[in-house]
Amino acid sequence: MAASDGQLWIGFDSGKIYRCPATIPYSSGQTSAPSQCVLLDDASDRSVRSLLIANGTLYAGLGTYKNQGILWSCDPYVVNTCTNLDTYGDTYATSLSAGGGYLWAGLNNGVLWRCDPQKANNCLDWLPSNNTTNPDKNPANPVSYDGQGTLYAAFQEGVCVGEGQNCPGSIKARPAQTTCSTVFSGADQSGFSVAAGAGGVFSSTTNGIYRYSVAEFTQSGGMEWGRAFLLDVPAGGPAGVGGAKVSVSAKGLAGSIERRCRSNPSARGNRIDLAVTGPGGFSKTLKMGLCQLRGRPAISTTLNLPDPGSYTVTATTRKHHGTATFTVKPNRTGAVRVSLARK
Repeated sequence: MAASDGQLWIGFDSGKIYRCPATIPYSSGQTSAPSQCVLLDDASDRSVRSLLIANGTLYAGLGTYKNQGILWSCDPYVVNTCTNLDTYGDTYATSLSAGGGYLWAGLNNGVLWRCDPQKANNCLDWLPSNNTTNPDKNPANPVSYDGQGTLYAAFQEGVCVGEGQNCPGSIKARPAQTTCSTVFSGADQSGFSVAAGAGGVFSSTTNGIYRYSVAEFTQSGGMEWGRAFLLDVPAGGPAGVGGAKVSVSAKGLAGSIERRCRSNPSARGNRIDLAVTGPGGFSKTLKMGLCQLRGRPAISTTLNLPDPGSYTVTATTRKHHGTATFTVKPNRTGAVRVSLARK
């Protein structure tokens, strides 16, 4: 998919590219394109493997038919106007990026392409594959331009960064005539996706999501999960996830809680359902144990929340209820207290 100005462009294995309003509601019984969608063009036997909107043009990396893959250039708003920008043989573009006056295509055969978006049949191998015997084993999975003169590419064997003219397909450093630096490498670390922008560079590998320091090209920390095949950096830069430390108290109910928990601490009625709702239809329910409040003024849990804005948290047991509202701000973990009272 590609998105711009409230529209979505969606490419299919069938070769069709549709343009749809981003506000189409979900329909569980939908078996064909919604009536609001327009068939922009049809590549027939070639599947659509990548899409990019840049500078008023839609670019599509098409798969192969009779051992020939095609890179398309299209008017995103006029049907049947896609034309061949170039052909790349028996492979396909896994990822497209624009920057520095060029269109960049990461090919599944390990080649990184640089194209003049204004001239047909003018793409060149800016980075040849480093695996000539079996190039599909080290595809140039994603490419990302940071808007500041640097292009990043993630390869099956790791992630590298190129400044200026070239970038090695191998994780090992190339000779001095190249101007490429290795950001991250590892024999067991496959690069799945990379995103750069607003001073931040992120990559997804076999073992986690990593953020890099642009100045030193050093890894600065990883998350526990990996293999994310799509990463994106917002135009304004990574906002950071906000959060809230939610504390549940039961002032004046200590005696009642003690009696309930003494007889049967694991009873269903001694469970607190903590429901959180927020922007964009966000809804999440956690469970806490009422008996954890025995002899304590409050119990708490920390929530990482996806969007800034106003949230409501409600704590409920069979005989108690409490609610509170709070506001989440990017990069901050606020505090909110819910007091249980009898229903």
